Amino acid sequence: MTEGPRTISKEPERLQPVGIKSLGPGMHHDGNGLYLQVRPKKNGGLGRCWVLRYSLAGQNRHMGFGRYPGITLAKARELAVDARAKVQQGIDPMLERREIKQARAAQFEEQRKAKKHTLKAAADAWYKHSENKWTSPVQRRQVAGMIAKLPPALARKPIKDVTDDDALDVLMPIHDQAPVSARRARMWLAKIFDWAAAHKWRSRKEPNPARWKGHIEYRFDARSIRDVEHHAKLPYKEAPAFAAELRAGDTMAHRALEFLLLTAARSADVTEAKWDGVDLQSRVWTIPKTKNGNPLKVPLSDRAVAILDQLPQMAGNHHVFPGALDGKGLGKRAFRKLMDEMRPGYPPHGLRGTFKTWASETKGAGHEPDVIETALAHTVGNMSERAYQGAEYLEQRGFLMQHWADYLQKPPATADVLTFKRA
Repeated sequence: MTEGPRTISKEPERLQPVGIKSLGPGMHHDGNGLYLQVRPKKNGGLGRCWVLRYSLAGQNRHMGFGRYPGITLAKARELAVDARAKVQQGIDPMLERREIKQARAAQFEEQRKAKKHTLKAAADAWYKHSENKWTSPVQRRQVAGMIAKLPPALARKPIKDVTDDDALDVLMPIHDQAPVSARRARMWLAKIFDWAAAHKWRSRKEPNPARWKGHIEYRFDARSIRDVEHHAKLPYKEAPAFAAELRAGDTMAHRALEFLLLTAARSADVTEAKWDGVDLQSRVWTIPKTKNGNPLKVPLSDRAVAILDQLPQMAGNHHVFPGALDGKGLGKRAFRKLMDEMRPGYPPHGLRGTFKTWASETKGAGHEPDVIETALAHTVGNMSERAYQGAEYLEQRGFLMQHWADYLQKPPATADVLTFKRA
């Protein structure tokens, strides 16, 4: 018997570039698991995209390569060969592509944040967060000035990329001109980096570029490591003559500077003093918030009370020492200008050092170290100790400030180291 013709199985013919556009809906095989999927579009016409079918670990996969003609037949075959090679190595090409896509997205997001999270942006955000902690307008201006003077290229740099050398580029020019100002700027700059790390703008694992220990301390010279003595202080034996000249003056600046000398207060506390904080009957001036963040009751001497008694209380201006502008207090520059005229080389803040040296080198009621430090609005002891000392030290500081006022009113020729006894 004659056998009939045998059917021979063949691989499907590979797609031809010229015939792709004429293919109707369906899955058209090109070989090696590569298909051209043709299906109707919602708005009419046909859409064509490449799909690779493969199996890995017993699981069937369908991996898209993109649309035709954006992905040509030659490119689709190339992608299919690469994917097949990964499958043979046990790598899932679709999962690998997803991971690469996620990594790129994360990298893009990181770059986007870096462009937004610059050193200047961090400095501005930290300033806004911290400005209410500063009672002194002068300190606010100093901090804002430091931020404004950041080198433009560095200000635009992502804070996560700022290095130790970058911080030195900011600080060393300040240090060369004003070592004390540079030390303050370093402290503020370090806080900016701490803020950035707390808000994940910068890695916590990276050291603070403005850190003192083991870094800046070895770049700043000894001029920046001095204590408050960097403020030139008027020798206290010259203070009575200076006080006499102030009493002879007839301007608001003379009265305010003498009041500052008598109370050993900071300039900003005096220029910002308001009448609602003055109790002449109790002879106490209350500073709402000193530099350490706490209020302070200042006992007033006879001379300090006399100064306040003579001052006019102006309608619409609640400042004890009103300035030239409506509703404003006397400007702090008025103190420096007057000091430059009367005692060149001695800044107003140095008068606190004058008082401290006099109080420390003389004896009498209220001249104990803790009382002196409290009079200067310095923090003394722990919280519970300060709560106990508050009322006791007010009386002792009353003796101290009256002794100081009496000393300042001594004739200059006889003013010398005095010993006072408790009344």
